[in-house]
Amino acid sequence: MQTLLSAPETLYPASPTERLCRRFAVASGSVTGREHRRLHRNNQDGLAFSANPRHLVAAVSDGCSAGRSSEVAARLSVSWLCAWLPRYVERAADLGDPERLAAVSRGLESFLGGLAEGLRPEAAALPATVQDLCLATVLAVMVDETHTAIFGAGDGLYSVNGRLHVLDAGPDNRPAYLGYRLLARRDVAWAGPPPALVLHELRPTCEVESLLLGTDGLLDLLDPEARPLRDGSAAGSPLQFEEDPRYGRNPSLVQKRLAQLGELNQRLSDDTTVIVLRRQEG
Repeated sequence: MQTLLSAPETLYPASPTERLCRRFAVASGSVTGREHRRLHRNNQDGLAFSANPRHLVAAVSDGCSAGRSSEVAARLSVSWLCAWLPRYVERAADLGDPERLAAVSRGLESFLGGLAEGLRPEAAALPATVQDLCLATVLAVMVDETHTAIFGAGDGLYSVNGRLHVLDAGPDNRPAYLGYRLLARRDVAWAGPPPALVLHELRPTCEVESLLLGTDGLLDLLDPEARPLRDGSAAGSPLQFEEDPRYGRNPSLVQKRLAQLGELNQRLSDDTTVIVLRRQEG
């Protein structure tokens, strides 16, 4: 929930790459879904953002509801991506190389594997540990001076310049959790190739005016026949967070709006997490 600003140019002249961090306002929020509140369970989504003079990285994650504590994988996965992605790739365009993206997949897999095996070194205990702690979708964006790349594993939704894309959860609503790679690696019963990160979109950064990442809880806002909220206003679509300039000027409004939709009006059945990048004016 922040706007990225660096030192005044009059004191420290900024290079073109340093000025990247001044171009986008960032806003985010996350709320527990109706069903998890009813069952007194945690919010199992994750959210992280990082910036350096050359890159912006943002990520959201959705833990498997069947897992006892899948918020562990959700929150650690997005934190790992924000910390390590710039070390795996020099430019966002590098993510268009399948080998580079596969290397990021393996890095995150190794991180989650170290967590699971460190807690349960016995091979027989690995499947239960993975199920409880290590299954989560990820959806991330990397922005640099020239390119913007959106990638992930599993479902969710994203939008660039108001064009919404809904990512399918797959057959039987079984998202491609990267944690399943741990089972395939240890020859535990697993059908099909190990899941991997997929590049969803790669485009020039100069074309990006706004961008939204969201977990699948936002899908509840796609119902065009939804009844009005308690105050008579419309619930709105997921694009409201991207299109309304107020969220760029006051990032705390994203969290307040999610709380209004979810906790006050019971419109969000699943945990819901949003992060928005919006090009700043001037």
